[in-house]
Amino acid sequence: MEQSIKKQSTSKSFAILGTASIICKVLAIIYLPFQRNIMGDTGNAVVANGYIIFTFLFSLSNAGLPSGISKLVSQQTALGNHKASIKILKSAYVVLLSLGILCGLIMLLGADWIANVYFAQPEAKLMIMWLSPTLILTSVSCALRGYFQGRQNMKAVAISQVFEQLLNTVFTVVFAWLLISKGVAYGAAGTTIGTSIGALGAAAFLSLVFFYLTKKQRRHEIRHQKYGGQEMTTKEVYKQILYYSLPAILSTIATSAPSLIDANLCIRRLMEAGFSKKDASSLYGTYSYQFQRLFTLAIAFSTALVTAMIPAVSSALAVHDNKLLKHRINESYKAIYIVTVPSIVGISFLAHPLISLIWFDLNAPGTDLVAFGTWTAILMTIQYVQTSILIAIGKPVIASVNQIISMVAKVSLNYILIAIPGINIGGAIIATAVSWVIAIYLNQRAIRPSFKFNIYYIRMLFKPAGVSLIMGICCYLFYTAFSKLFFAILGSHVPYLLISDIALIISVVIGIAIYFTLMIKVKGVTKKDILRLPMGGRIYRYAAKVPFLRSELEA
Repeated sequence: MEQSIKKQSTSKSFAILGTASIICKVLAIIYLPFQRNIMGDTGNAVVANGYIIFTFLFSLSNAGLPSGISKLVSQQTALGNHKASIKILKSAYVVLLSLGILCGLIMLLGADWIANVYFAQPEAKLMIMWLSPTLILTSVSCALRGYFQGRQNMKAVAISQVFEQLLNTVFTVVFAWLLISKGVAYGAAGTTIGTSIGALGAAAFLSLVFFYLTKKQRRHEIRHQKYGGQEMTTKEVYKQILYYSLPAILSTIATSAPSLIDANLCIRRLMEAGFSKKDASSLYGTYSYQFQRLFTLAIAFSTALVTAMIPAVSSALAVHDNKLLKHRINESYKAIYIVTVPSIVGISFLAHPLISLIWFDLNAPGTDLVAFGTWTAILMTIQYVQTSILIAIGKPVIASVNQIISMVAKVSLNYILIAIPGINIGGAIIATAVSWVIAIYLNQRAIRPSFKFNIYYIRMLFKPAGVSLIMGICCYLFYTAFSKLFFAILGSHVPYLLISDIALIISVVIGIAIYFTLMIKVKGVTKKDILRLPMGGRIYRYAAKVPFLRSELEA
């Protein structure tokens, strides 16, 4: 593991974090059908609301700071000032722990009001109270993740994420099952134990890596430090952390606040559109549960790229290397398009069998919303990358202001569109898409004057989008043909849900092969592009076995 603290390239960082993101998203989906069977629809509504307030306070106390920490650490590391990197970590930990304690107390002391008044759901009180200590535990892991990200060493970050999600998945189901016999309130509270154990496990692992496994290298770096510039005072460190972290916190709050508002607004506006309370709750549940879960799967690589991108761009800026800076920005856009666009298209075309696979139910709702709304994930992806660029180039305030403006537009459009009967809950998706378009426009206006070169972020999208569309159509046709064929052969012996799942898996494998074959033929990817992707080495080995693809890749 000691070698794991060595700096990795942007491509390798993205591959490592991207792979971890895939594993985490799969683990996060695995327990959903079990939780649904244990908790039922009423219990899941309680769980959803409890995690909405937790996510909001987590974004306030923890989520924005790792980006600021990684920016500062990468900057000082590039200059060879390793003492300042440690000072930044210590100061960041104090800030994170203070915010974690404050937000934890808000959850604990405000649980009664949040559950009974804001959500009008008394069963959520116990869950909110039990979640409150988790915000303190996450402070440790967030500080250390920000440090390791700044060092462009993503192995410890990736392993901690997977370990945290694995613990979360297992213990969420176990404790929900153990406590549901005492009632919905206890069952919902039981789901929080998995979250707390996961946070504790991640903090323990990262502390082990930092205090034990990387101790020798850190001492060696400080002992042989050749930095000749002025040392940062503790006051300057706190000032820099606040400068970069406060805008990031505001940005994450602006991103998560609409969900908190939606929880209070959507059902009421749907009822004003003429839906009964039961139907309105069902529509909102489908939007917040089925749609949002698959949507986060579609953008799984966005978070990984942004995490890898900020320190990479920051270090290039620190040494004033414009050529490297342009390369890293273009490389980041291209890498995320190559993976994210086909994921979005695949989920859209195969929405129904995917939902059936995840929830073990052929009649599970959400197909229309997923097919209609998942396409908008590309807008969020572009906006994510732009935000990371603005943070890296020292304009975090602009990024957060643009995010707040766009979210104000979203909330306003939500209020108008959801109450229109023909649009109903689809209005939340439309409003979100419009808000991202606004953010993209404002971000690009702020980014353009900062560089002497152009960033063709739209042009780079054309080939992945065109090839993905062909892949999506092929996937849908193959799924339809295989499911009908297997049903004709096995229909009387095998449940149709299993037939659908088998046809889906085969279609996805064929779709991946079609996508990379076409991308190689139209020169949308090179050997280097494939190797920098999550599991890229394996993809390249398979592609190289095909003679006409090998000649294209080696050209």
